[in-house]
Amino acid sequence: MRTKSYGGLIIALGICIGFVAQKAQAGFILSGNREVLTSIKNFELKLVMDHNDKAIYGLKYEGVEKNIKLAFGAYGIKVFSITDDMPIKEMSKLSLSEETAVLYVRIDDIWPLILNGQKWCTYKIQLFILQHISLSREPTKRFEAITWEDIYTNFCIEDKFVYTVENALDKRLDFLIKDYLAANQKK
Repeated sequence: MRTKSYGGLIIALGICIGFVAQKAQAGFILSGNREVLTSIKNFELKLVMDHNDKAIYGLKYEGVEKNIKLAFGAYGIKVFSITDDMPIKEMSKLSLSEETAVLYVRIDDIWPLILNGQKWCTYKIQLFILQHISLSREPTKRFEAITWEDIYTNFCIEDKFVYTVENALDKRLDFLIKDYLAANQKK
């Protein structure tokens, strides 16, 4: 009778977890404080999903877009959509106002993996805020910059991809919304 050795599989899985399951802390990348979110009244949503058919393992573009708008709408924060076919390079040409920033959300599936007949897949969620800023030493010069960013990468069973990614995205959005609300508390 032959027994199976799972030692190699456990080591391979441990290596995959080490490389794939990186988790970046959400936060402010320019100033280190919530002040970067105080002047924003509206967000223009730029949602990018990896596949041309706008669905990844059953995760649908329209559903993700609707959930993002509902998450912000629950707090009275308006989110408008940007055209889907706008290239990332064109984002710098957006006419951002003092009260509007771009909320960029990207969801990618990175690579599939089969372990013991079970299909696994990795995913990455990236959120960032792009807005007009000016230097304190030259306030008349304005440029666009990323002021808040969050990147999350993990893996899950393919059958639970939609549920897992939706929950992970909700948590990432919660970080942003909490930071936004804290920055805009009425004093």
